[in-house]
Formats: sequence, structure tokens, C-alpha cells
Amino acid sequence: MALIKYLTDIQIDAGARALLPAECERTGIAKPLIVTDAGVRAAGVLQQVLDALPPAMRGAVYDGTPAFRPARAPRARAAECTPSRPRIRQRTASRVRRGRAAARPVAPRTGDSHDLQNS
Repeated sequence: MALIKYLTDIQIDAGARALLPAECERTGIAKPLIVTDAGVRAAGVLQQVLDALPPAMRGAVYDGTPAFRPARAPRARAAECTPSRPRIRQRTASRVRRGRAAARPVAPRTGDSHDLQNS
């Protein structure tokens, strides 16, 4: 069983929820506040935790925690998605960023299929 010692002990193992009543008693918690989100409730995990606690020990449950939403990747502009232009556009932009302004776009070299990833 993995054990993390922080402000409280965190025990990680299959069936660790069976340890909840003893841990609550050890730390002097009569009715724990359980903070979760709607997804954990919908998955049935919250009910398993509540079932592990004796009825006299069941406290309040807050499930209004916002769900995790990963950040969306930025969308590419349509001009950068056309097969004939992205390499030219990217090289020109990279030269300007390095302080060497290009007078004209650099023409793509033949046989450079990996050039976009390495420029």
C-alpha cells in the first residue's frame, strides 16, 4: 500500500475506502465533509465511499466541484493548412523572429518532408 504523509495520511490501495472509519476515528473526525464532483458521483465511487462509513458517521457531501476540462489546442489558420504554403510561411516567420528579416519567402526544397517539424 502506498502511503503519503502530508497534513493527513493518504492511503492508496484497492479497497482503501474500508479504512475510512478507522482513519476518521484516529483523527477525531465525527462526520467528514466529502468533496467531489458530479462525475465521481455518476461513476458510483461516491456511493462506495458512503457505504464504507457507518450511518452515524456520514457527514455532508459537496459535489459542485467543476469538472476538469483540458485546454483546447489553438486552431491553425486556413492559409497555413494548404499543402503548398505552410513551409514558406513558417520559414519566413522564423527568420523574422530571429531578427533577420527576409526580403522574400524562402522557396521549399525538394525532398525535405520533415522540414516542418525541424524548422
